[in-house]
Amino acid sequence: MKNLPAFQHHMPVKINFETETLLDLTQFQVDNDPKFSTLLVVSKSVGNIFSELFLELPDNFKIYSEVKKNPALIDIADMPILENCNRIIGIGGGSVMDSAKACFARLITRDSYPLKDLITKPELIASAKNSRQDFNFTLVPTTFGTSSELTSWGTVWDWQNSQKLSISSPLLYPDQALIHPRLSDTLPGYITAYTGLDTLSHAMESYWNRNSTPISRIYCLEAIKYCVATLPQLVDDLANKKLRNSIAIASILAGMAFSQTKTSTAHALSYPLTLQHNIAHGFACSITLGEIFNLNNKTAPELMAPILNIFQENMETSNDNFAEIFKSFLTACRASTKLGDYGVKKENITNLAKAAYLPKQTNSMLYQVNEEEIAKVYRAVL
Repeated sequence: MKNLPAFQHHMPVKINFETETLLDLTQFQVDNDPKFSTLLVVSKSVGNIFSELFLELPDNFKIYSEVKKNPALIDIADMPILENCNRIIGIGGGSVMDSAKACFARLITRDSYPLKDLITKPELIASAKNSRQDFNFTLVPTTFGTSSELTSWGTVWDWQNSQKLSISSPLLYPDQALIHPRLSDTLPGYITAYTGLDTLSHAMESYWNRNSTPISRIYCLEAIKYCVATLPQLVDDLANKKLRNSIAIASILAGMAFSQTKTSTAHALSYPLTLQHNIAHGFACSITLGEIFNLNNKTAPELMAPILNIFQENMETSNDNFAEIFKSFLTACRASTKLGDYGVKKENITNLAKAAYLPKQTNSMLYQVNEEEIAKVYRAVL
């Protein structure tokens, strides 16, 4: 056996997983100090569909429900934070949880800096280390794709400058994640598909990441097994609670993995697809996975073999061209295999490749890509 490299694994988030219960906010009212307030960041859909969650809340619970899809920098910067707030609870999909996370960064730094500065200068967030214990941060996902409840960063979109930004600090790990798969029962097939594909993307990108560890790769493979076995069935049987539970487990496992590694090339390729062509994130980051797998397979075929085997077994094929197998999987998930179906044209490829070449992110992959190879990947799925 080869000597293992030194590695670290840090996961400070307490995970509570409940398969049957919905959610009980009264647990946060026990020993609640009336001198302080709690900010609930929720999506409008959560407020409407699960309105019973918010009945009879005390006066020091304030609800903000104006979060938009793919949250904009300017909107999060304007979210209201009361002076006596010491707790933020985010309930919703990835956009809500990322918004809550950016808002929490503002909270623990006493709202002393512009949000853009907190994003570009993470040392400003780090300055709150000694007082972080005075605040509590809880995330409750209602979709299972981003795993934001298990990571220390959140996505913020600067639409005015066509930029995807990330706010990141170890202080932004939530104190706890409350996982209730029942909260996803009302999700339509379209959202179920692209959030599940986001989970799969996290697991696969973490697996072939240069920052991966023996522990993170175990999480990756288990997450991939759950996704591949579950997602095609779930989009055809949306009311199946067992399948909902499985995709929630997959999201936890993927989050446990890529919270250590961050994402890589497929996500870098996804950002301009979302910014320039408004492709939903989960579709944008997964559509290139087949081609990107084949690139990594050139570098480390033995390492990639377990992923290939998982897909071959579940798709019942002996085909060893992963890109072809993955197209069949996307089709089974009712997702397009072609960028052209989303309005991308051949003449868009050059600008997309230029915007997607982010060395800090693309260099984290086993196979090193350049701008020209990124363009080839886009063309292969055009």
